[in-house]
Amino acid sequence: MNLSRILKTLLPSFVPLLVYVLADTLFGETVGLYVGLAVGVAEFLAILIKDRKPDLFVAADTALLGLAGAVSLISGNALFFKLKPAVLELVFGASFGLFLVLPPRYLKAYMARQLKGFDFPEAALPSMKRSLGLMLGLLGVHAALTVWAALYLSTEAWGFISGVLLYIFFGILMGVELLTARLRARKSRAASGAGPGEEILPIVDEEGKILGQAPARLCKADPSLLRPVIRLFLVDERGRLWLRRKPRERGGSGGPGPWDAALSADVRMGEDLDAALARALRESLGLTSMALESAGSKAQAAARYRREGRGIEAGPPRGSELVFLFVLSTSLRPRPDAAGGSEGRVFEAADFRVEAEAGRVSPDFLREYEMLAAAARGPGQA
Repeated sequence: MNLSRILKTLLPSFVPLLVYVLADTLFGETVGLYVGLAVGVAEFLAILIKDRKPDLFVAADTALLGLAGAVSLISGNALFFKLKPAVLELVFGASFGLFLVLPPRYLKAYMARQLKGFDFPEAALPSMKRSLGLMLGLLGVHAALTVWAALYLSTEAWGFISGVLLYIFFGILMGVELLTARLRARKSRAASGAGPGEEILPIVDEEGKILGQAPARLCKADPSLLRPVIRLFLVDERGRLWLRRKPRERGGSGGPGPWDAALSADVRMGEDLDAALARALRESLGLTSMALESAGSKAQAAARYRREGRGIEAGPPRGSELVFLFVLSTSLRPRPDAAGGSEGRVFEAADFRVEAEAGRVSPDFLREYEMLAAAARGPGQA
């Protein structure tokens, strides 16, 4: 499981609480409560307008803020309000804890829905459950500390523990996860016999289940090895395709290569599709996750298929690929990595047809183009 996704889902909902603590310190409990509620409602509406669906966690957090604050004001006992973050975390943890005991398909379906169409191989589920268990343990510790602070510490200390400390905990957890991933990658590299700086790629089956790993040079030369690959159709706000020149293969004729998908990248060992796509967009096209999110742009999973490799008798050898095809519609302009030596440009529909008829578009891209066009037409339509 991608911990940055968990943080993105969980931590913003604590903004109303943090605002309350600050306003309470400066202006008193009543003003703090009203300001916190206003921020919570504004955050809920902003997410609703942007994503076109309600964020139930933000709604629950704001509702609990109002309920606990009202009880606290009516009773004159601030303890009810101070216990609110712990109650929220326990409710949240209990609901997510069900995924640790339910059949794996429920967790897979939930994560696929949250991440809008990303396909999760079965082999990724144990890692998801491990990360989820770590997160729930952290929430349990933080809830206990929040109760202790509410009972025995000052309002200022409680404000720090119930809010800021949670961010610190998650930062530490992400750091540990990153360090662990790097150590695993180093061990994998040593076990596979990869050279210095050589990438390690996963070997998968038709469903994306990881069967093993191998250095990139072997994966890309052996047709019997199937590795996961991401390819991306990039469309601008006017529906025009942005294509990139494909480098000529060794031994090919002179001149520029054919036009191809905006992005084609391997999924590295230890990466899920989400992480691999974000990395490739940043490294190859200069499109960061933050910039895409600000522009309201999101890559959508469109298709998955197997592309067979070939042996040396058919030219330069090529490994087989399990291709995950995505479509990204955005108003942002790509800034391709100049080190790759390939150019890119926008194509109107008529210009694209001319290039395709002249044989200047890669066969792989044309096959994918027809695949998506057929899916858009629907069954039974020519």
